[in-house]
Amino acid sequence: YDRISGDASVGQIWRNLAAMKAAVLLAGTADPGELRGRLSPFLGEESPWRYTAKELMAVAALRAGETDEAIGLLEELREEPGTPATMRQRAAQLIDSLSP
Repeated sequence: YDRISGDASVGQIWRNLAAMKAAVLLAGTADPGELRGRLSPFLGEESPWRYTAKELMAVAALRAGETDEAIGLLEELREEPGTPATMRQRAAQLIDSLSP
């Protein structure tokens, strides 16, 4: 996926999809800083992957021991009107499990 995401001969949408797929696959093993770097380009309002990127940013925060940061990101997902319903439910469940 990294090779595809860096290949200028491939259309931008496919490069972005490959970059997101790589981030998803690395979410449990990559350094949290590296994961954040991979995800940050997808957090903008215009990105179709913004919700997934935000959820994975919460994962990176948890892996870095930044529980408050993770909860904040998950609360944003829970409150954003466009967040897919299953992701909103996951965010709410994670918030409940992380909150004291």
